[in-house]
Amino acid sequence: MKALPSIAFSGFRGTSSEVTARQVRGRTVLSGRAQHPHVKTPGQSFRRASFSFISKQYRTLTDSQRRAWDTLAAAHREKSLAGDGTPLTGHNLFVCLNSNRALLGVPLTRDAPDTVHGSSYVAFDDIWITPGRLLIAGLKEPDSPESRLVVKMAATDSAAVTKAWGRTVITGTFDTTDWGDIDLTEIYTERFGIPVTAGHKYFIEMYWIDGGSGYVTEVTRVCHIASESLSIHGRDYVPRQRVTQDDLTDDGRNSVSELDIEFTSGSPVLAASGILEGYEGIAASYAYFRPETAIPYEGVEMTAYVLTRGTGSLGPQVFAVYIYKGVPHRQDGITFAHRSGKYCRPSEMTGGSLLLG
Repeated sequence: MKALPSIAFSGFRGTSSEVTARQVRGRTVLSGRAQHPHVKTPGQSFRRASFSFISKQYRTLTDSQRRAWDTLAAAHREKSLAGDGTPLTGHNLFVCLNSNRALLGVPLTRDAPDTVHGSSYVAFDDIWITPGRLLIAGLKEPDSPESRLVVKMAATDSAAVTKAWGRTVITGTFDTTDWGDIDLTEIYTERFGIPVTAGHKYFIEMYWIDGGSGYVTEVTRVCHIASESLSIHGRDYVPRQRVTQDDLTDDGRNSVSELDIEFTSGSPVLAASGILEGYEGIAASYAYFRPETAIPYEGVEMTAYVLTRGTGSLGPQVFAVYIYKGVPHRQDGITFAHRSGKYCRPSEMTGGSLLLG
């Protein structure tokens, strides 16, 4: 049986069982001792196993391969990847770069790369951390086209937590964006098991990994309390407007399928996908949308040019896209008119285009 100290004994310091006492401004403050859950997520287990495997592979390198890694490390000592105050050795660099390559699904390399390209900070316009949306908006392109974005996050259960960077776990890796946006909502819920909670503080780390070498130099960190609906800059989210197959009339006149036309926010650009079924004897397709369908351009005819490919051949074609909403003497809808290339139906739209008014 343990003899527990009396809480009335003002000079007590230390830990007994699950209680810790400390002196604060002449007063004895008691608190429960934090318990480590000793629970590892599948991602953490894989990451640690990968790290151990890569570290062991360094022992199998030849003397010339080790010298090459030492030489490369000496050239980049000003960017210590192993942590503050830790010298950047050939072994550290080998493990670091190959761990990052493994994260991207790139095979381990035993030979040191001729050079490594440092990553820039992750630049973006805004971030929404809300129960219904976890989204990075306006992501700027990295310096290297081979770079992939890594996002790590840590969730807390209050707004009072000041540091949780050591608890961040990889949420996802990305090589493309949705017109500069990355939606983490579903990925976060799958990884953490619960949605974002308003009023709780969240820690986000982002960095670019060079896909060729695995090199990382700059990390962008964001710490913010989740809001009910506003971004970290206090803005409401305005979704990009779209016209999909569900917005079309059901009167049998449409000659498209799987339609998805998306208008970017703040710029005259659209992304188009879908199948142009066409008609016999007419090199065109039509899509008529319901009157309540909203698009950002009304009262004026808008034109775009999109590339398509025949589903039965790889022959490229160009279609003019005429968009009508509230235009006199025109029914609300979209006309896809063949303009160049050998006409083939059905044809699949792919890519984006500038909108001309």
